[in-house]
Amino acid sequence: MACAPQPANRPEADPALPNIIVYLVDTLRADHLGCYGYARPTSPTIDGLAADAVIFDNAYTQASWTKPAVATLFTGLYPSRHGAVRREHALRGDVPTMAEVLRGVGYSTVAVISNPNILPVYGFDRGFDEFVDVESVQRTARAADVHRAVLETLDEHPRRPLFLYIHTRDPHDPYEPPPPYDTIFADAPVPGSAGAGSDTTVRRRALYDGEIAYGDAELAVLIEHLRSVGLWDSSVVVFLSDHGEELGGRGGWGHGTSLFEEQIHVPLIVRIPDGVRGGRVEHPVRLVDILPTLCELLGVDAPEGLDGQSFAGLLDGKPADGYDPTMYAELNNDRHVVSSLTTGRFKLIERQSPTVQAGRRLFDLSDDPAEVHDLSADEPATAGLLRQEMTRVEARLNHGIYLEICNGTSRDERHRVRGSIEVIGGRFERVIPTDLEDGDRLDVTEDGVRLELDVRLRSRDNPIGQRPFVIRDVDRFRLLPSPESQTLEIDLSIDGEPAGPKQLLIGQGFTHDGPLPLVVPVQDQHLQLSTSGHALRTPVLAPWPYCWLFSIAQVSVPQVEADDELEDRLRALGYVE
Repeated sequence: MACAPQPANRPEADPALPNIIVYLVDTLRADHLGCYGYARPTSPTIDGLAADAVIFDNAYTQASWTKPAVATLFTGLYPSRHGAVRREHALRGDVPTMAEVLRGVGYSTVAVISNPNILPVYGFDRGFDEFVDVESVQRTARAADVHRAVLETLDEHPRRPLFLYIHTRDPHDPYEPPPPYDTIFADAPVPGSAGAGSDTTVRRRALYDGEIAYGDAELAVLIEHLRSVGLWDSSVVVFLSDHGEELGGRGGWGHGTSLFEEQIHVPLIVRIPDGVRGGRVEHPVRLVDILPTLCELLGVDAPEGLDGQSFAGLLDGKPADGYDPTMYAELNNDRHVVSSLTTGRFKLIERQSPTVQAGRRLFDLSDDPAEVHDLSADEPATAGLLRQEMTRVEARLNHGIYLEICNGTSRDERHRVRGSIEVIGGRFERVIPTDLEDGDRLDVTEDGVRLELDVRLRSRDNPIGQRPFVIRDVDRFRLLPSPESQTLEIDLSIDGEPAGPKQLLIGQGFTHDGPLPLVVPVQDQHLQLSTSGHALRTPVLAPWPYCWLFSIAQVSVPQVEADDELEDRLRALGYVE
């Protein structure tokens, strides 16, 4: 258990504020629940909750594995902006979390979790009065264990109003449901096209469904307990998953490898006391929208600068006026670097990883919901339009100048990087650090002209005991100079010596082997990486420590001249009437 310190000046909560329960089932596919049309009886409890709530038919996560997806849920920001993108990353320290926002208006905040990717070491306990980890590193906790910890914690901390976050992970691999759920679907017909495949595939899908059924039965027990203490019926309840799961349909298993529908389409059910009952919403919504939606429901101020938008109006059965989300998702995990954008009926997936099926794919979800037929060669104009929109989104999220400081690959590497970056003819409007540890120092002069840093590089064992077993120390700075800034002067040393050949990389991998300080024009094309993709990409696999300076431009995408055929494509995409 990890407990966050309680603030001395916690405000008194408005007595009219409802309790909030966010219940997340890790790795739960929407299309394996009865309320989403699944034929197997996997989810009677969840189906009952849906019948008394609003069910969102088209809810999407912004990443297909736990750490960035839950960080997006907690912050209302895309992964590129909250910083918890890859296994070694933690939440940016300056980003407000859902728990901090709610504690700031008087809520008691409790989390009970069972996934090691959201441990306190990664910053996920911020804002919680109680943050209870139930055997997450051992990966042995079942829903019953998590629920038991929930009830014990609530007995010790009865203060209301309450924000309660519960994170179970039974459908996560390995699929090993306890009896009788390990055989409950063994001889049952496989719904729909899922019956295709080997005996192993069919058996594993049955076990996956058994995991869902087990967790659903345990959820019924928890709900009865919460009802008995007067908590369930008076609470806003948000039921969801962080991501889905590939179940052999493309020849693979698991998640965090792509942005196909099976990995990013998630269940989302929201129940509001005395609200709409049994409604369905077809309008697409996103996990990034849940924080601003809760803020609007509660009548509290959302943090500034969120990527999410409130869809609270949809919960009242109102039209989606003013709610027009960009259906964008991003993945940067274990060398899988992928972006997706859905606009209207079409979806574009762009994989940038050089090792795994890199390239662009276009799908018509209305005719091909399983994303089998790539139309990028047949519909180049449509693919080009979605690529332009994706470029706008990614340039807005990632633009700036980046300094990445990375340790060598040896477990025992210890280094120290010191130096400065100075703006000539302008100033730094913002400097955003990511992944700094205790002992690392960053100072910006009062006039915003000079950044001074002192970074100690020390790699560490992976705290959750999975690959990579050694996490290299990678510290980053996103620098946003003023528009009138002309040049940068960079002076960096490693272990007291000026950064030498191969230790100072520029842009697309150019090495600087000349004297320091180095003066580089802000707009130098040698600095620039492609505006597509993610700034927090996989570090260079260099065995020595290095400093990498690169930029991602904020771009204005040229307009495409539209002929009649392209007008039809625009209309299909929803861009024109």
